[in-house]
Amino acid sequence: MLLRRPFDLSDGTMKIKNLIVFCLVFLAVVFAVYCGFQMRARQARFNVFALGTYLHAHGLVGGKPITTLSALPDADLICHGEGLEFRAADMRGRIAEGYFYDFSRKDSGAFVISASPLHMTGLQAEFGMLEDMNLRMNKQDVDPGPDSRDEVLQWPILPVWYELQTRRESS
Repeated sequence: MLLRRPFDLSDGTMKIKNLIVFCLVFLAVVFAVYCGFQMRARQARFNVFALGTYLHAHGLVGGKPITTLSALPDADLICHGEGLEFRAADMRGRIAEGYFYDFSRKDSGAFVISASPLHMTGLQAEFGMLEDMNLRMNKQDVDPGPDSRDEVLQWPILPVWYELQTRRESS
């Protein structure tokens, strides 16, 4: 009489087990990529909000108007509740964490900020803000280039608010 080992899997059962393991690993990789895109979008949304808030505050204290991202003074803003950080040095290069940032200001003080994903995946969104300080998001016809004032004005407003602090205030 042959005794069967309890963990002796037949060839067919082993194939099914390998298929299940492969599917689980594949799903884990897809989920990790999805989470990565979501974190980048979350950071881009925060960067647009923080940049707009910083520009507005800079104007309120009578600072010289900032006209380009390359002229952005050093600023390090954080939001403890969300674990997010805005660094002006990152914005000066116009590309950060998979997003292209653009900023333009008119002589009237009107401005437009936009953040567009560099790689089109269908999972990402563009973010923008005008001088009205409303954060906006676009998920349709997303493109990697800068966005115009008229374009951003048509995007729906996001009801998002972050409590910002400078790095020195949080220490």
